Amino acid sequence: MLNVKSTRRELITRSLGGTLSLVFGFSLPWVGREAAHGASPNSIILNTFIRIFADNQVEITVVKAEMGQGVITSLAMLIAEELDADWSQVTVKLEGEMGAFVDPQSPFAGTFGSTSVRSNYLRLRKIGAAVRQVLLQAAAAQTGHQVHELQGNASWVVDAAGQKLVSYGQLIQAAAQLPLPSDPPLKHEDQFRIVGQRQHRKDAALKIEGQPIYGMDVRLPGMQYGAVRQHRVFGSRLLNFPELQGQMPAGYQLVEVPGAIIAIGPSYWRAQRILDQLAPRYETTAVMDSNSQPAIEQRLSEAVQNFNGPSVFKHGDGSGALALCETVVDAEYHTPFLAHGALEPLNCTAWVEGDRCEFWIPTQSPQLAAYGAARALKRPPHMIKVNVTYLGGGFGRKVESDYVVHAALASQAVQGPVQVIWSRSEDTQHDYYRPAYQARLKAGIRGEHLAVWTGKNAGPSIAKRNNPNSTQIDFSSIDGFADIPYGIDHQEVFHEEVDLSVPVGYWRSVGKSQNTFFVESFMDEIAARMQIDPLQLRRIHLNAHPRAQRLLDTLAEICDWNSQPTLGMGFTEGFGSLAAMAAQVSLVSNTVKVERLWTVVDCGPVVNPEGAEAQVQGAALYGLAAALFGKVTVTGGKVDQTIFADRPFIKLAEAPVQEVHFVRSQEAIGGLGELATPLAAPAVTNALYRLTGQRIRRLPINDFSWT
Repeated sequence: MLNVKSTRRELITRSLGGTLSLVFGFSLPWVGREAAHGASPNSIILNTFIRIFADNQVEITVVKAEMGQGVITSLAMLIAEELDADWSQVTVKLEGEMGAFVDPQSPFAGTFGSTSVRSNYLRLRKIGAAVRQVLLQAAAAQTGHQVHELQGNASWVVDAAGQKLVSYGQLIQAAAQLPLPSDPPLKHEDQFRIVGQRQHRKDAALKIEGQPIYGMDVRLPGMQYGAVRQHRVFGSRLLNFPELQGQMPAGYQLVEVPGAIIAIGPSYWRAQRILDQLAPRYETTAVMDSNSQPAIEQRLSEAVQNFNGPSVFKHGDGSGALALCETVVDAEYHTPFLAHGALEPLNCTAWVEGDRCEFWIPTQSPQLAAYGAARALKRPPHMIKVNVTYLGGGFGRKVESDYVVHAALASQAVQGPVQVIWSRSEDTQHDYYRPAYQARLKAGIRGEHLAVWTGKNAGPSIAKRNNPNSTQIDFSSIDGFADIPYGIDHQEVFHEEVDLSVPVGYWRSVGKSQNTFFVESFMDEIAARMQIDPLQLRRIHLNAHPRAQRLLDTLAEICDWNSQPTLGMGFTEGFGSLAAMAAQVSLVSNTVKVERLWTVVDCGPVVNPEGAEAQVQGAALYGLAAALFGKVTVTGGKVDQTIFADRPFIKLAEAPVQEVHFVRSQEAIGGLGELATPLAAPAVTNALYRLTGQRIRRLPINDFSWT
């Protein structure tokens, strides 16, 4: 089996029969250009987004990581729409977001933050429109028409009557001589033929046929495999590496890398069994050994008891106004550490030999992966070549480069290609976890009016890991907690950073994953105390936010809220979008079953309704699994959970019926990939309260003791 990139290119070449093609590079302000017309093969590879073949097929390059969210299709749709390409004749090529593919005007050199479509919505449309414009110019010169008399349609240039004049493939030689416009005219959205229509995924056939598109599919001549065994206790030090090294059987080597040992040889399975037979000894500290769940929870609880520390938001009198209220609602909430749990465990293939530093990586950020490898190998980043594969899930974990460093150092040690694979237990026990957090919230009620909102949350900082000397508050810690959408006269919110000596990182929806649970659960508690419908309470306090009110009205309509008194709900605003979710639950023999979820989304224009619906449904299921089962616990400085049996996911029989509705909106385009994830927990726990009268303030739900 060949490496992924070669296989993809050979597939395209065979399918197109080696026909003549034109590669369009770009001199637009947001895309580099290196003599694209008649460019060398190298500059073509680096600067290409659109390739048109003489037989009228079109190849579009996508540079965001494809990890199941569908960007291979949605981003290609943006280019194809403005190009007026025949969508049935479009193929898509995946490249890493590095070099000339990085948008210099965007801070997002990677696939995270629900930014792939919204940060490229105009950029990719302009790329397609620029190529369409030179094709029309070339057609005008060839046919004697004026450019304004012509338009594109399904990879043909047509006249005002819709008569086909000349195909794009017939124009490639002439179009190659024309300069690309820097600010081409874009279509009005009501002229779209491709965008806004349900389109099947362009990569579906590759996955159905089992094509070698994932990281562990990579095969290279002479490649060996590396199995990883990391130090179980965070921060511990291996004491007996030479002894272990001497125990390796013929044909296998043991390499020490920061925080781990790697057994390398011709069989991954055999390398794993060799590691099982070794007896590493570690040095730990009393602090590490005593870092267990009770101590972690006590530190978080102590941090939120007093509303002091940095005030991250204040409006009105805040805490002072609370003393004047007749009724005070007071509640504490807890969320655990969470692992990412991508179906595809971490893996990376590296070939470090002489001057060669080449990698095949399922990564959300090839740029960060290259920097990590360069630091480990003590080489400049420009020497690192990254080939990006498809990802079997990412969820924020594959932004990190620790697994890339392992492969880099393993390959350097053996001076040849090595594919390093983390086992499921390694993936679970050495994650960068969603931080454990605790919050305390107080609300003041005067008469029939919610007048005061105060609160404090506490937990680890994700950003501090990369900038330990920073004194700034980590935005992800307070996202969705300090900036609640509800208009309340007096608000004051505090935050306290608590280092729990457990590595933390970016998990799908980041800070909103815990803060939405805190805020939306508390809104329901306030509604119950005030004896008011929880949806109506939200609507009242979104009076200055008609877009959000319209969203809630739509939710109430599609789930028949007013006729179903045991439904629960949650609302969130983030990633440039709005969403609300309602849940219907049942409780049989103390077992919770989520029967149905309704999700309403306002994300501005929807590029691919089929993909967008799948995104929302997938994000909801991811959040639901975390809400029901998800937790990572620590005993003696090491994680207790190992495989999926310890941290289950939603099975098909357990999955609720889902209904997703997109509100028609003229708002700017927003993100979708993480939007529904934080809503599942509050929607379900609020529904359980309305069904049973019992309030869940600690996740996961399945740990709750029903009375």
